[in-house]
Amino acid sequence: MQNGCLKATKTKAKGRASEGAAMERINILHVITVLSVIIIFVILLTLNKIEMWPVSAFIVGGSLVIATFIFTRKWERYDSILYKIQRQPIIPAKFCTPGTPAQVYGKIVAKEPLLNSPFTKTPCVFYHYIEEKYVQSGKHSYWRVDVNKMNYVHFEVIDKSGSISVDLRNVDSVLGSHIKLAKQNKDLRFVDYDNSELDVHETAKMQNFNRPTQFLFLKVSELCRASEYVLKEGDMVFVNGWVYEENGKKFIAESAEMPLIVSIKDKEKYLEEFAKGDNFFYQSNLLLLLGSILIFWLANHFFGLPMIYFGVALAIILARVVYTSYNRFVTLEKRCENASSQIMIELKKRNDLLPELAKAVGRYAKYERDVQDLVTKLRIQLGERLIKENLLEYMEKEGLLKDLIISVENYPDLKASEVFLDLQGRIVAIEENIAYFRGFYNKTVLKYNTLVQQFPFVIIAKLFGFKEKEFYKF
Repeated sequence: MQNGCLKATKTKAKGRASEGAAMERINILHVITVLSVIIIFVILLTLNKIEMWPVSAFIVGGSLVIATFIFTRKWERYDSILYKIQRQPIIPAKFCTPGTPAQVYGKIVAKEPLLNSPFTKTPCVFYHYIEEKYVQSGKHSYWRVDVNKMNYVHFEVIDKSGSISVDLRNVDSVLGSHIKLAKQNKDLRFVDYDNSELDVHETAKMQNFNRPTQFLFLKVSELCRASEYVLKEGDMVFVNGWVYEENGKKFIAESAEMPLIVSIKDKEKYLEEFAKGDNFFYQSNLLLLLGSILIFWLANHFFGLPMIYFGVALAIILARVVYTSYNRFVTLEKRCENASSQIMIELKKRNDLLPELAKAVGRYAKYERDVQDLVTKLRIQLGERLIKENLLEYMEKEGLLKDLIISVENYPDLKASEVFLDLQGRIVAIEENIAYFRGFYNKTVLKYNTLVQQFPFVIIAKLFGFKEKEFYKF
């Protein structure tokens, strides 16, 4: 069974249904694909008009230049969002704190009766169904979206520590009645955040079928195709979002600070898709250079524009390379510092918790010792014969039962092991966070050092004094 990104399907239907934008994967292949479509369209328009070829070439060159700036802005925006996701470690569901971002990884458990998806009738906690109809209009034909609907039931994600609810409320405007309900309640915490997405199972992809329909007095069949995406109970999912609390219960939803992401991939695989986008930073200036060369060559050839202007353009491009590279160096350097500071924060948390853990162990050991001393006293005084004959009467006579009750009342934390286990769980979570931030620091340093060593960035690095950083040694 394949899986698909829900928001990717929305992009296809954009303009035909009221749907939000996806968190795009910006990389050089994506940009070239978009530009190729534009270039082919321009060439087809001027294919039989030789006199229009200079205009066509000018449009192509202009498209390269404009695309560089547009996609660079997009890449910077999505790189910032991606960094927020990367720097957040996965934590146990039990320790999610309201008012903070959180990531969990666990199994889906439905809190309501399951839905059945419209097309494949798959039991699920969420589905998105798109139905298109083939329409013949004169010499032209096209696929028209006739049905585009989504639905979900409330569900939790459970890991070893416990569970936390995931709320899809207002995750996107296509949720229809759910977003209307949120707006009626004026719950402004839930925003229609474009970058939220559900990366789920693809149970059908443009699957053709015939739908019987009545046309006047005749029964005819219409050619249709369906695409369907579902999230099933029992799926292991990676969840990223913001933690809220209502009526004493915590749940993860989207916010203006953090998109809601529910993915059937684990975190590493999910982020791998975005790692390819780093190439765009290195190659965007090449597109700008090619577009500028094409424009100025045409301007010089047809309008006699002096080549001095081409030199000015190259100087501007060079200045842009220096500017963007410097900013990238600074960004990665600050991210290295941030990752290092996160390690120190987690170490401080651990140091603060260790004395509490020691106290809890000490108290628990005392309780256990008191009970063991009392049991030993009973055994010594009773003996095997008395225990078998009349244990309760003897304990009452000797006052030992009262001693036992008082001991239990004085130390209701004979269940103190829960406190200990909670502290132990927090220590383990912090240790995992420390390991995560160490790895994240090294990955960020790798990006930074790679940029420092690559040409032409090595020149800029030397010019502004950016030096390689040392990896954290475990």
